[in-house]
Amino acid sequence: MKKIYLSLFLSILWTSTLFAATEIDGINYELNTSDRTATVVSSNSYSGAIVIPETVVNNNRNYAVVAIANQAFYGKSITSVVIPSSVTIIAASAFYKCTSLNSVTIGEGVQTIGESAFLGCSALLSISVPGSVSRIEKLAFGDCVVLADVTLNEGITYIGDAAFGYCPKLTSITIPSTITSMGMAVFYNCQYIKSIVWNAKKCVDFNSETESPFSRYYTKGSSYNYCSATNYDYTFNGSSSGYTQTGNYWTTSITFGDEVEHIPAYLCYQFQGELRNITIPDNVKTIGSYAFYGCNQLVSVKFGSGLTEIGKSAFGGCSKLASVKLQDNVSTIETYAFSGCSALNSLTLGKGVKTIGSYAFKNCTNLITLNNYTVEPPVIESSVFNGISDLMAIDLFVREKAFNDYKSAAVWKNMHLDTFADDTRVFSLTLSSADNTQGATSPSGKYDEGDDIVISALAKDGYHFTKWNDGNRDNPRLIKLTGDLTYTAYFAAGSEGSSSGNAYAVNINGENCSLNISGQYPEGSIVTMEAVPDECLEFQQWSDGNKDNPRTITVNDDTDLTAEFNKVRYTITDTSASNAKGHVEVIDE
Repeated sequence: MKKIYLSLFLSILWTSTLFAATEIDGINYELNTSDRTATVVSSNSYSGAIVIPETVVNNNRNYAVVAIANQAFYGKSITSVVIPSSVTIIAASAFYKCTSLNSVTIGEGVQTIGESAFLGCSALLSISVPGSVSRIEKLAFGDCVVLADVTLNEGITYIGDAAFGYCPKLTSITIPSTITSMGMAVFYNCQYIKSIVWNAKKCVDFNSETESPFSRYYTKGSSYNYCSATNYDYTFNGSSSGYTQTGNYWTTSITFGDEVEHIPAYLCYQFQGELRNITIPDNVKTIGSYAFYGCNQLVSVKFGSGLTEIGKSAFGGCSKLASVKLQDNVSTIETYAFSGCSALNSLTLGKGVKTIGSYAFKNCTNLITLNNYTVEPPVIESSVFNGISDLMAIDLFVREKAFNDYKSAAVWKNMHLDTFADDTRVFSLTLSSADNTQGATSPSGKYDEGDDIVISALAKDGYHFTKWNDGNRDNPRLIKLTGDLTYTAYFAAGSEGSSSGNAYAVNINGENCSLNISGQYPEGSIVTMEAVPDECLEFQQWSDGNKDNPRTITVNDDTDLTAEFNKVRYTITDTSASNAKGHVEVIDE
């Protein structure tokens, strides 16, 4: 027993030696003598402007200031604080209810802003969160009622529950591309955020409307009105009872960055204000379930070319959306995707659609035009168009080559079927020979977009193929039709001259000189050229910068080179015996 008590005593002594609270220049620190670090801790004397240094000195020892402790400035009457780059952690409730705090500078070293760190800082006007911060925990800036300017820099990966809850002065927000996940109702009841820029590349889905970061949803309970880190009850300003309604009635625009690959589920759930237009960038591959559900003022969506999947109810209830044009990469339209889009009158399905879920276009009662570019009719259930009493009222336009298949396909055959008057997915392939006396080409004609076609250049006797007009030398050659295409084949006289069958023209040019080569050479030939200048000239270089003369090249392409020269410069010495009798005059021509 004596040994146990002794061990406990030594442990307490050691701890008190390592961590001693010390006031230095008006700031209290807990000093760790083991690793020479300091943590800012609470003091009753804090007020006014606070500048935290990167290092402090105690007993002739330097300590790096690395953290701000839990409740360090809780409730203090400080007006501003500068946090140095040496600090990595702002702990939970560090500045909780500092109601006079109006200016905060966070150094480029802070990695975590803890739960409720600035909660209730009701005078804080602006905040810039540096990219060194990876996590902003829940309620971090909640109830900062005059906070009007928030900058979230690239590097932040997580923002917690209601981190900016009830910041009613915020008018816009930009979400960094590095965000990978967010908590519930991050911007809860920020009723003046009109503009959102969403750059998060692959943020995970939100699981319900209550989790949407821009939702008005609020429920009294531990998630929102209780600071677990401090054991203080907290209710958002003006919220004596919980909200139960969902929706966002204030946001008028959301812009997706070009690098966004996934639009998370429930992201814009029930944006019921003046959000009218959305552009989905080409990089977006998937749209999550309920992403734009209930956006009842939405009239236009431009879908990007990279989109492959539209989630369940993604645009359900968008009652003013009149036209939908899906690009060719869309292969899956999930259940209820456009259900309740009662104003939808024109629908275009790209050629890649394979799956259309049940009730995908339920109650789209004004649908009259359906342009369908899929060659093979997608197998669908009658429920896809549930609520449309007469499918024959829909004009279904299909590819001519697919007409008969649609005529016998379930559900599709019940629509008024026709073919496109101008099939925009048919393109022209035009082939020609640069000289019809030397060779011909095959084939030319109209083909479907995306078709793989083999083209050939056919040389006549005494000639051989050299290249196509775009420099490609494959013959035969495989191409993919992505639009109207034109190719010209070039031929040359003589035999093929090598295993590749190609021969190339070598043209050597130069004024005031004699050149010893020019003509057609088989691919792979070794050719030596020499420029012999006229009198009073000296060779300088070839037009490609090479200075060898003679020069040897390997023929792998048509080659044009020009020899370049300088005038020869001579030194003349005046040797007249008497300047009085005459002199030598140099005339430079």
